[in-house]
Amino acid sequence: YVESIREFSKILLYIFKVKQYHQKSPQYEQILKKNEQMYALLALSLSLCPQVKLVAEDVNTQLREKYGEKMMRMQRYDEEAYALYDELFSYACPKFITPSAPSFDEPLVNYNQ
Repeated sequence: YVESIREFSKILLYIFKVKQYHQKSPQYEQILKKNEQMYALLALSLSLCPQVKLVAEDVNTQLREKYGEKMMRMQRYDEEAYALYDELFSYACPKFITPSAPSFDEPLVNYNQ
């Protein structure tokens, strides 16, 4: 988790610094969505392995504004915390494409579990 915290912090700091220059870019909405997903993954990583010293100050401020309450609740390790982990991971995890066509005869399966 330490390496992911370090890398998410670097990427989020870069986006924080250059976001204003990309407002007219056609990819601006996509950048904002990935930015939010990375903040969620950083919140997950920091809840599992608290290494705040690796996070840049600007990124830490933004993270506390967005996910401060959820991070505090995730550190309790109860049923509510597990539900929050699942919620954040389902929101932020990469969505993979299956290599074959889906079988429409079988019921849908939740692959996040």
